[in-house]
Amino acid sequence: MKCYLTGTEEEVVVMEKSTNALTNNIYEYFLDNAKAKEVLLKEDLSTFVANKYKDKKYFSEIAYYEQTIMVTIRANASSS
Repeated sequence: MKCYLTGTEEEVVVMEKSTNALTNNIYEYFLDNAKAKEVLLKEDLSTFVANKYKDKKYFSEIAYYEQTIMVTIRANASSS
């Protein structure tokens, strides 16, 4: 199954250059492991994914911008 996310060009670049773990840190910021398990028991997977990515229910702008800064720093360091 393929999943396509929409966003600004900057958001797409950040997601492409981030690992799955770092992306989850952004999109699951407000879920600890216990809370994530509890949510998954209440929601089916497709609802969880829609809440996570489309509705950004557990999203952290602070974590996103921190990741954006790190991706930019890495890109600048590798192009030097």
